Amino acid sequence: MVVRSLGRSLLLAGAAVVLAATSASSAPTPSTVVGSLAADGVSVQLRWTPDARGGGVLEATFTPQHAGFHLYSIALPANGVQGVGRPTSLAVGGVLAADGPATANQPVIQLPVAGVGTVPVYPDGPVTVSLPVLVTAGAQAVAWVGFAACSRSTCLPPVTRAAVPLDLAVRVTG
Repeated sequence: MVVRSLGRSLLLAGAAVVLAATSASSAPTPSTVVGSLAADGVSVQLRWTPDARGGGVLEATFTPQHAGFHLYSIALPANGVQGVGRPTSLAVGGVLAADGPATANQPVIQLPVAGVGTVPVYPDGPVTVSLPVLVTAGAQAVAWVGFAACSRSTCLPPVTRAAVPLDLAVRVTG
């Protein structure tokens, strides 16, 4: 009876170890900060999450440094709507190539602007833009970010294409 009980305990313990190992190997790889920038009232933190096929997702979190400021939609035209606004943007180069469209984690709202109509913006506060990427041949990994932060009464100078070198040494995992 004691042997059977001990055998059953060992079997259950072994199953728990296998289950834990399986869960750990199928869990998503945590993202790592690989670059940052602060300019014109916005801080940007770039995070990298590698995937099993040699690419990954680059995420840029754009955070206005003042309360009550919003960022413009990634879908806004490059020159805004009748010159109002600049899109929030994330592009890559060097060893990285985009592998799909960028997406944002916030809903787009239409902000009324006198004499213009409406302009697509995100709610006040941070927005994270995600871009699926492939790692290709080349030199240093780089991201280019763009943004403009505005409140209902003030707009800060826009950043249209700031280069952020990326430290992707963490991607070499096998």
